[in-house]
Amino acid sequence: MSLKKLIVLLVLFLSLLFFFDRLSSFFCKYLLKKSEFRFSRAFFSNDKNPKPNVLILGNSRGVNGIYAPNLNEYGYEAFNLSYNGMNLELAKIVLESYLINNPKPDKLILEISNIYGDSSLSNSLKMYSGESSDLSGFIDKNTGKKI
Repeated sequence: MSLKKLIVLLVLFLSLLFFFDRLSSFFCKYLLKKSEFRFSRAFFSNDKNPKPNVLILGNSRGVNGIYAPNLNEYGYEAFNLSYNGMNLELAKIVLESYLINNPKPDKLILEISNIYGDSSLSNSLKMYSGESSDLSGFIDKNTGKKI
């Protein structure tokens, strides 16, 4: 095989690799936007997003201690954005992103027992870093890596 043909094949292979990489990235972002996961609802606006008048935010105590459907019995439409291990700094970023993409709730229930806790949850939210410069900066600061 000649060197010229080898270079053409290499360029073709790298072009196809780049194309399929971008295509898979687009597809993954599409799936993320259509996801029913609570953070997808916070970071992307969507007609199917709940329009709660009570937003719950905090760590595992907010997840396990406040059951949003029970608040419906009292006339509230609640949405729980709490997540295990979420500290207050990350909760602020999630709340700000939620308010950019969704209507403002009437009330906020903020569980604050993890003010300066572990930030390991930031690794789980890397997929949303492109949607929030604050989240991206938070992840950079807590992982020591620029994303």
